[in-house]
Amino acid sequence: MADVSPAKYFPESNTTTTPEEVDIVLGKTLNDEKKLELIAKLKEFSCLWETSSPAYKTDKKSKEKAMEELSEIFNLERDSLRSLIHGLRSGLNRELKR
Repeated sequence: MADVSPAKYFPESNTTTTPEEVDIVLGKTLNDEKKLELIAKLKEFSCLWETSSPAYKTDKKSKEKAMEELSEIFNLERDSLRSLIHGLRSGLNRELKR
């Protein structure tokens, strides 16, 4: 039987790849205009960002539905979208601390 291990054909596959790196390779990054659209859409889904909201803390179904809808709108994988939202929040918090 032939050796079909991924390491044979993709020696660099021993490294871990982040969802952002996969999206960059596939050309699925968001430009600044799309990021602004995402921020505008996020306002509709307070369960994803408003920490004082009960839905943020307890309602997993609402969060999953919101992530599904946003991933379809922006044609991104859910993990990539989650990372993007995390990056936006981190950047905002970093700027607010200044």
